[in-house]
Amino acid sequence: MILIADRDSYSSATLSHELRKLHLAGNVIHTTSASSALAYLHKQKNCSYPFPDFIIYNPSNLDINATEFIDSFKVAFTDQYKSKFILISDKNQEANHSLYRDEALVLGGISKPVSAQQLLHLFKNRVKN
Repeated sequence: MILIADRDSYSSATLSHELRKLHLAGNVIHTTSASSALAYLHKQKNCSYPFPDFIIYNPSNLDINATEFIDSFKVAFTDQYKSKFILISDKNQEANHSLYRDEALVLGGISKPVSAQQLLHLFKNRVKN
């Protein structure tokens, strides 16, 4: 399961379609704010529902930057869940490569427009031949 947190519904729908088409995710959930993503995660935890393996987060257009969101996640969930983060950068935005290196929960990053090649490279160890 993958949770996408991005205000851009069109990009999220395209990303969701690519993830399913490449068999990288069976279920993809989309939220349009950091607060709704955290609320969704709390509901999953409280109801013992499946928890996302990956959280794709676009910090450029959400109300909480990536570091704050990951810190909130750590406080609430890392004692039970081992989700990994993938950060999306918009087309004209500089990616925060230091966060990719310094934060153990960050698997990596992708940039818009997201391509199948980017996803396959990022998930190379999870792709079934």
